[in-house]
Amino acid sequence: MLGNFYKNGQGVAKDDVVAYMWLKLSEAGSAVNGRSTRDLLAKEMTPKQITEAERMSQEWKPKKEKTGR
Repeated sequence: MLGNFYKNGQGVAKDDVVAYMWLKLSEAGSAVNGRSTRDLLAKEMTPKQITEAERMSQEWKPKKEKTGR
């Protein structure tokens, strides 16, 4: 859903690169809808934007939650 939020500028600034990154990450989690949306988005992006989004998706790591201890 984050990919779609960034793609459409819903509640966040529209950002195709960040949208692509989240859609790519959702694909890694077996989300079929993410792949088709990402492929459509890629048609509107430059090769440089796609390369940046691919790099960001490869480098993304979840943040560890802080505990109150």
